[in-house]
Amino acid sequence: MTPSPRPRALITGAAVRVGAELATHLASQGWNLCLHYHDSAEAARELALRLHREYGSEIQLLKADLCDPGQRDRMGQELLQALDSRDEALDLVIHNASLFPRTRLGQLSDDDFDSLMALHVKAPLFLTRQLAPALRRSGSGLVIHMLDSGATRLWPAFLGYCLSKECLRLATLALARQFAPHVRVCGIAPGFVLPPDADPEAYEHARQGMLLEKEGSPRSVTHALAYLLQNDFVTGEILTVDGGYSVS
Repeated sequence: MTPSPRPRALITGAAVRVGAELATHLASQGWNLCLHYHDSAEAARELALRLHREYGSEIQLLKADLCDPGQRDRMGQELLQALDSRDEALDLVIHNASLFPRTRLGQLSDDDFDSLMALHVKAPLFLTRQLAPALRRSGSGLVIHMLDSGATRLWPAFLGYCLSKECLRLATLALARQFAPHVRVCGIAPGFVLPPDADPEAYEHARQGMLLEKEGSPRSVTHALAYLLQNDFVTGEILTVDGGYSVS
């Protein structure tokens, strides 16, 4: 009997932090992976080698600046060509790549705002459109947008970031309608599950406002991912994973 092929996932911004945790979780569950990175080439290569060594996952590394439409489209085409050459479908896309600049309205430049919207909104929209045929071919394709439960508060010091993540939240609902019934689209909205490199003090302040009075972890996010993968009767849903921070 021919063994069932491993499912295949694309994760953007996969080399470090939550992206690497998501990749590790999927590899441990028997997935093959396409891992996108931009600047973190060394971390991406190390992750790919570890996941192949520990779990036998077949890894394809994809480098692109997703804020650049040309690079974004080239990456999507490269992925589609690789899938076609192996006669594979694409089962899962996780739009995880993110920027987190501290910029108040007074300091927010056109370039800053355009980069945030390009990465958090345009890239998920246009990449999903480009990859839709491979997702439909899966028969159970799933797209997940990584959101931010705190963005709903429109933090003044991170205004551009919050606005772009809230646009992505709306895009989650819009794409769930666009691609039904053949592809599901959902969101995961973590709170502070890893201290931000740029502002660890903000993490401690946020932790004090969590209803559950304990720190989160990347495992909380992978549990949310597992639920969305297992329940094929869920689309257009956004799972908030923040210890009650957003309702405190």
